[in-house]
Formats: sequence, structure tokens, C-alpha cells
Amino acid sequence: MVPVLRVPPRTNLVTAHFRTVAMSAKPGIDYVGVTSGTLVIQPNQTSAEIVIQLLPNPTLNEDRTFGVELFAVSGAGLVRPMATVTIRPSRS
Repeated sequence: MVPVLRVPPRTNLVTAHFRTVAMSAKPGIDYVGVTSGTLVIQPNQTSAEIVIQLLPNPTLNEDRTFGVELFAVSGAGLVRPMATVTIRPSRS
């Protein structure tokens, strides 16, 4: 999950589109890529979460990353439009 925060809480509705951005992690191998999703933060709500499905990858032996980018935001401004997600190998 990727948390999206709105500080301070406001009384208006916020919508934002999001997509994943491949980095060292690859869509279809390490995670399910998203080309266009929609995030909604309701009035007086301070946060929402973007869920990106990770895929089992038995060959993962080092950390890999991908981005989650917000765009086409309505009702708020952006401080940081992209978050980096790190996938770590299982330590079994």
C-alpha cells in the first residue's frame, strides 16, 4: 500500500489519477502495473491508500523499486507527485 496524505484536512473532495512507473522492478514480473487508476480523498479525510499487487518472484535476490505517480489532481496541490516503492527479497 502507498499512503497518500492530505494535510491539513479540508472540506473539499480530492481526486487524483495514478500510474506505476517501472524502475528496477518490472511490471508483470515483480508487481501488477497500473496505467491509470483513480484515488479519491473524501472531505475531511486526511489520507487514502493506493494498493499495488506484488507478484511472487522466486528469483528476486536483491531490492527492486518502482514508482507510483500521481497526476491530473483536482481539489489539491502536490508536494511530491511520485513515491518510490521498494520490494525486498524474502528472508526465509
